[in-house]
Amino acid sequence: MTVVLSAALYTLGTGRVWDSTTWFPWAQSDPSLSSHPSFQPPLLSTEGFSPSPSPMPLACVTWEQPQYVAAGVTGGVVLTTGLAVAMGWMLLAAQQPLHFLRALLAGYVCLVLTAFLVTVLATGFSLPTLLILLCIPLYFWWWRLLWQRAEFSAVVLKRACATVQDHKTVGGMALSMVLISALYKVVWVCALNVATQQWHVYPLVFCLLWAELVFRNIAHTTVCGVAATDFFVPEGVPNPVWGAFCRTCTYSLGSICFGSVILAVVQFVRVIANSLKNEAARKKNPVLMLIACCIEFFLSCVEAMIEYFNRYAFVQVAMYGKGFIQAAKDTWSLVKTAGVDAVINDLIISKATGMCTFLSAVFIGLMTGLVSFGVAHGNWWTACDEHDLLVASLIYASIAGLVAFIITALIHGLVFGILDSAVVAFFVCFVEEPEVLALKHPELSAQINAYIAGPSQSDSV
Repeated sequence: MTVVLSAALYTLGTGRVWDSTTWFPWAQSDPSLSSHPSFQPPLLSTEGFSPSPSPMPLACVTWEQPQYVAAGVTGGVVLTTGLAVAMGWMLLAAQQPLHFLRALLAGYVCLVLTAFLVTVLATGFSLPTLLILLCIPLYFWWWRLLWQRAEFSAVVLKRACATVQDHKTVGGMALSMVLISALYKVVWVCALNVATQQWHVYPLVFCLLWAELVFRNIAHTTVCGVAATDFFVPEGVPNPVWGAFCRTCTYSLGSICFGSVILAVVQFVRVIANSLKNEAARKKNPVLMLIACCIEFFLSCVEAMIEYFNRYAFVQVAMYGKGFIQAAKDTWSLVKTAGVDAVINDLIISKATGMCTFLSAVFIGLMTGLVSFGVAHGNWWTACDEHDLLVASLIYASIAGLVAFIITALIHGLVFGILDSAVVAFFVCFVEEPEVLALKHPELSAQINAYIAGPSQSDSV
């Protein structure tokens, strides 16, 4: 295909549509071939025709120093703005946690209803939409339950926000683990490129999955250790973040590696099932595809449950220095006594932080795209005509907006990931240590006892 395209471009550029000396040298050496009945000369002739080379589309678009400088400045502004907006959300959550949660829950419901209405208008009423309509009463009941339970989640969220704000170096610790993980991926890619056998790929993939989980759980356990320190020693200790990080990387590292390898095995088997599904699709084997899809779905469910369970088990590791097996047993006891409350608490806060991430990413992405379009269309590529300038500006603005959306989402994911770890830790502390809560945090204990006695009817809907 490349040879044919090159020949076509050469033909149009030089005008040699028919040239027996260049294209068909055999016609000159054997003139009798040209009189053969099956020989058909080309229909086109270059007599009096010499086309000029066609210009490449958007050839006037060049990247020079102003463009590179503007792109770098835009990236820096997006990073700074994304971090500032994330910290602004956290400050709002610390000041008005209940209104913060309920407003974002209402926004989430509005977003879901808007998406449903748009789907109905675009596709019309169908069986799936009718089933969704029948489930609306159940959804309303679920939303009302979350609305009422938001009072307890607000108490936990406020305390978690205070811990993250008081110990800002915990963000640097989490960022350092992200950078170490990225460096490990670079080394992993280099190792993959020098692999000489096909089977070498499988242990490399398993090591990648395991290492990624270890780095993530080190950050999670460190944040949980900081939160536990604030809970048990509210008067404070010197360098709590560094102390929690050292305990995590020494005494608790074996528990973290052991707990991570369990989930890594499930993820590795899921990768193998996915490769089998792709191979069955390539060979058009529906039976094998069905089996692989069922296995992959089952493993995805198991993976989600183990990942959720490990988040609470590593809190036990961070709080008390337990081994992973003992931490898992104690977490199972916690699940049996307060598992529903834990799930509802995580749902409320995760929906709220998810809405914050979505709104921030969309807003910053749109603003970056609009500003980039204005700058590119007004000052750049003046050698282009109006059409090419418009197309180039739109492409640049779209790419800039998409990159800004991704960067903002990643920053919010990092910040709210730290907050989520603190929320999980304080939930476990509140449930397992009510005596410590009443002794060292009497205000929080009074708020939780008031909620347990009965949610305020004035705030419920």
